Amino acid sequence: MPVIDRGESTLYYETHGSGRPLVFLHGMAGNTLVWWQQVAFLEERYRCILVDQRGWGRSTGSLPEPWTDAFVPDLEAVLEELGVEEFAVVAQSMGGWTVDAFCRSNPGRVRAAVMTGTTGGYVPPATEAVYREARETAAEIRSLWRAGRGPHQALGPRTYKEQPALARLYEMVVRLNRPLNADLDAGLPLMTENRLRLPEDVLFVYGEEDLVCPREAIEATAAEVPGSVVRCIARSGHSVYFERAGAFNREVADFLSARYR
Repeated sequence: MPVIDRGESTLYYETHGSGRPLVFLHGMAGNTLVWWQQVAFLEERYRCILVDQRGWGRSTGSLPEPWTDAFVPDLEAVLEELGVEEFAVVAQSMGGWTVDAFCRSNPGRVRAAVMTGTTGGYVPPATEAVYREARETAAEIRSLWRAGRGPHQALGPRTYKEQPALARLYEMVVRLNRPLNADLDAGLPLMTENRLRLPEDVLFVYGEEDLVCPREAIEATAAEVPGSVVRCIARSGHSVYFERAGAFNREVADFLSARYR
């Protein structure tokens, strides 16, 4: 099993395929397993590197606040182990925080970024109210899900109706994470002053029915990132890469073909 023992933590990662390195960073409900549909599609063109962030999946270790204080050196350790200097990244939700923090301390290493369902922690002032309302709504939905009385907040309710087997698979993957990280949403810092340090080539992707990260915040953030591209995936919730993998994969492949050469 590919792990890195850092003393205070054990980091799990996987690599698939060959080509230019493409790192995947999951969200709060995910781990390396959630990217199965992306790996199958992209491994013939890229060296796909999947990382369980500290405290998720098969990675262990304590979580300081802000979490990125641990996530960034952990990612640096995985990249060093694999001999990777420059790379592109696909990040969902919480993973976007890691991308922004990594870019601030490692300028130039991230050549292109796909940010799905995430602003990297930045909240444009004009969207602060709607963003915080969305977080409160997501917390309520999460409580109902734990009680067995509703869908998981990271999936659109439509997925439960139209793709029940896929929704069940997602919940099974989520439950592999430790209870430790179940209530750590407050550990994710929000920025209302734009300190994003993303690369020049960024694709923002969001689901039309995302209940966690509102479209207003993503579109306003993208407007402040020169040259960025924005795509909305119809009939999808927060985990568009999982719910509508075909549409998501095509957007990612087209973007990387044009911007990561």
